[in-house]
Amino acid sequence: MSSSAHQWQFPHQHIQIPLCYLPNETLSGYPPNHPINSAPQVETTLLSEFETKTGCRLPNWLAEHLMLQNGGTVRNEYFNEDISPSEVFSILTNFSEELWDSTIQALDQWLDRRGDFEDNPELQPELERRFGDLSKLIVLYTDGHVFNLLDYREKPEDPPVVYLDLEAGDGSLAMIAPSVEELFLKPSI
Repeated sequence: MSSSAHQWQFPHQHIQIPLCYLPNETLSGYPPNHPINSAPQVETTLLSEFETKTGCRLPNWLAEHLMLQNGGTVRNEYFNEDISPSEVFSILTNFSEELWDSTIQALDQWLDRRGDFEDNPELQPELERRFGDLSKLIVLYTDGHVFNLLDYREKPEDPPVVYLDLEAGDGSLAMIAPSVEELFLKPSI
């Protein structure tokens, strides 16, 4: 998908409460000197670079929130302990050694960077056999064992959020929300 083919439009620009705590807020969960606080401000050029690099366009609702705060701890107003991750990664197109594992990116890139494919040569072919194109599963958050992913394989215009447990689960994908917006929105918002 070409970055010139898509103009970013944000119909929800009235967002008053960012999805993630700002770095100066007590509940941000990160000390002021943490690398996530140095993540660049998200602008439409960064969104277009991400889209060009991954071939996946972030949902507008998520992109708008990342423009307010580029990743971090999810606010209590949005957090649903039954399905929501406690954090959302930052969007970056150039990873630093300190931030690569907390950056929104394709699952195959994340696992490759961590060394999973080198440590277990059967893992990548097995995951590809089960799920197809791993580059269409975008890591929204992971603790390194369980993954919350945007699944662009069948609905690239409005990807559902799926859950993958590579450690204790059966290694299958399970849909946890039909969209990223529904993952975080509570009736009170």
